[in-house]
Formats: sequence, C-alpha cells, structure tokens
Amino acid sequence: MKRIQSQFRKNWEHKLENLGFGYHSLEGLYWDESHYYEFSSD
Repeated sequence: MKRIQSQFRKNWEHKLENLGFGYHSLEGLYWDESHYYEFSSD
C-alpha cells in the first residue's frame, strides 16, 4: 500500500454539495483530497 500526495479537484465543494454532501467542511475539513492510497495485490 502506498500513500500518494495529490491536489484538490477544482470546485470540489460545489460538486459535493450537488450530490447532497453538504457537511464537507463542518468544524474543519472533513473531505480531504490531499492524498490517496494505492493498493496492489503483491
């Protein structure tokens, strides 16, 4: 498993709100795209 750094997507707040996910930033950042995990079968 690898942890990989990434950039936030443009308009991420608006995209989540359109999906009904309105609590992405309550009391700090809930939704965080600054990294992701990559898995392998090895």
